[in-house]
Amino acid sequence: AVGHGTLGLLEARAATPWPPSPRGRQLRWVGAAALLLAPALLLLAQLQALDRSLAEAAELVTETGWGERWLQLALAGAVGAVGVLLPFPWWRSAGAVATAAIVAVAMSGLGHAGADEAWPRLARFVDTGHALAAGGWLGGLALLWADVAKCSDNAILMARWSWFSGAAMLMAPLTFVTGAGNTLLRLAGAPLAATVASDYGRLLALKAALALGVLALGWASHRRARRGAHPASGALRAELLLALAVFAATALLTRSEPPVAP
Repeated sequence: AVGHGTLGLLEARAATPWPPSPRGRQLRWVGAAALLLAPALLLLAQLQALDRSLAEAAELVTETGWGERWLQLALAGAVGAVGVLLPFPWWRSAGAVATAAIVAVAMSGLGHAGADEAWPRLARFVDTGHALAAGGWLGGLALLWADVAKCSDNAILMARWSWFSGAAMLMAPLTFVTGAGNTLLRLAGAPLAATVASDYGRLLALKAALALGVLALGWASHRRARRGAHPASGALRAELLLALAVFAATALLTRSEPPVAP
């Protein structure tokens, strides 16, 4: 959803229309399905973690703070799923970004940031920023790659790549800064030895290494765009595959517990 909104803002700056390619439409359908399915899967995971039955789902949703935030996520996800598939330019910019922001805020209250008792507001703010920056960077990259892969007009193609490359140079550092902030908040006071020895620490190191790989490939593509050359397709595929690996590591990281301070 964030990537979709990012490209909507890009299209608003463009002088010529930019219809999505068949591959881009497929990715948007996948994104819409994820926005609908993710809240349901998250609810099932929470019920399992609390050892509650499916019949107790309504009680969990209506009578707990977690449930209130989950309802916010489910509603924003449903609106976002519809919006991702709409062709209206106004939705592809302001509407998509606003919906993505609501989703990111809701998600920040359902994970580790929502459980932070020392710095609750700061933790959610940093986590929300991380989700928006990473989504705009990597989600936008995936959709952009799909939409311009078959573009025959080199001038239009390079205009889009140049704009997105400049935007990515802002979103990528913001992703790392907010990610570092999340790490400091999660591991505040925890012994280094315990962090290194924990599953959380190992997954965190893996995620950081993969993200640095994405950043290195993105920087190479940015330099090619600055020279007026189209980014290499092989490097773009590698960048997207590494990005998928980062998301997989993030999913595992959210299910593990960080070490606590003694």
